[in-house]
Order: sequence, then structure tokens, then C-alpha cells
Amino acid sequence: DYLLTTIDAENSYNKHEIKNTHKFGLSYGRWTHNTERDFNIQVKASLSLVHDRMNYYRGNGFDKVIYTGITRKNFVLQNYSLRVDFPKGNGHKSHPILYYNVIQTPPSLISMLDGFNNTLDPHNISTGNKDLKVTTEHRVEFEWRRVWRAKHQTSLYVKPQWVYLVNALAYGSTYDIKTGIRHYKPENVNGNYNLGYSGTFNTQFGAKNKWSLE
Repeated sequence: DYLLTTIDAENSYNKHEIKNTHKFGLSYGRWTHNTERDFNIQVKASLSLVHDRMNYYRGNGFDKVIYTGITRKNFVLQNYSLRVDFPKGNGHKSHPILYYNVIQTPPSLISMLDGFNNTLDPHNISTGNKDLKVTTEHRVEFEWRRVWRAKHQTSLYVKPQWVYLVNALAYGSTYDIKTGIRHYKPENVNGNYNLGYSGTFNTQFGAKNKWSLE
């Protein structure tokens, strides 16, 4: 009886989720081998059929039911990848590689439940959004290595990348100036992108190349 008086019924829940995924894929690769110049290409494509079901119950389990129901969603996910590399020179002293990947990610069923409010923090209340869409990530990367096999071996490596998101998941909020409460809700937004760059430089010097700089 004491437990029933202290339990936070609005934020107590029980869920059971079953996810079935059927994945079909194709791949193609081509390689040419020469002493001075090679050309390699690899293409992969896959289609995933996802059926997600969740039994969700929210409440104290006795006299207070906040939300109960079965949620079912079907997702069709497409994923693609392309790799093209064309090393040059004897021993592949120069090796450029281009990558392009498309990755799709479905929203979680929890984030799509909108029949109740999460009031764990009374000043920041959140709810779900049943209209959330699949997020698509476009990722482009370029990788380049160069090795100079002279008296002092030197190598250079650079890798810039660009990532663009379609229907990215973000949490928008509205602020009630009368109560001081913020209401959060997940939304799909476009226009988010990331730019990144990494690189290393390494060389050896000194008598018998005992020293190195990186």
C-alpha cells in the first residue's frame, strides 16, 4: 500500500518489443592489376524490410492507467555504398580512394508514442511524434596516401569528409512564459551537415633515420 502512494505512475512503464528484419543485398566489384596503375571499384546495395511491434503500458499497474496499446510500424530501408580507388606508381606510392555511402535509420517506436507526456522533469515535459520519418545519411569521404621512398622515407595522409542528413531527428521546444515549462517534441528537420578533415604527416631524418617527425 505504501508503494502505491509513492510510485510515479505517469512515468512508470512496461514494454515488450519485437523487431523482424529481412535484408536483401547485391554487390559488384572490379579490380585491375598493373605495375604502375590500378583501378578498383566496389558497389553494394541492400534493401531491409523491418517490422517493428511494441506492446507498451504506462501507469502504476493497479488503479491508474496513463497509456496502453500496441504499436506496429513497417519500414523499408535502403543502403548503398560505393568505393573507387586508383593507386598509382610502383608499389602504390600514391593511393586516392573515394567513398560514398547512403544509410537509412528508422525512428524508435518510443519516440513515436504521442498518447501521453513524459513528466519526469516537471519543467521539461516531452511527448512523442507519430509522424516521424526515416533518417537518411549521405556520406562522402576522400582518402589519399602518398609515400616517398627516398633516403628519408616520408608519408602524407589526408581524409576530408562531408555528411548531409535528410529528415534528421531533432527536438524542438516551446516555452510557456506563464508557467516556466518547456514542452519538447521530436521532429524531422533538413539542412544539417557535417564537415570534417583529418591528416597525418610523417618523415624520418638523421643518421640511419634514427629520428622521426609526425
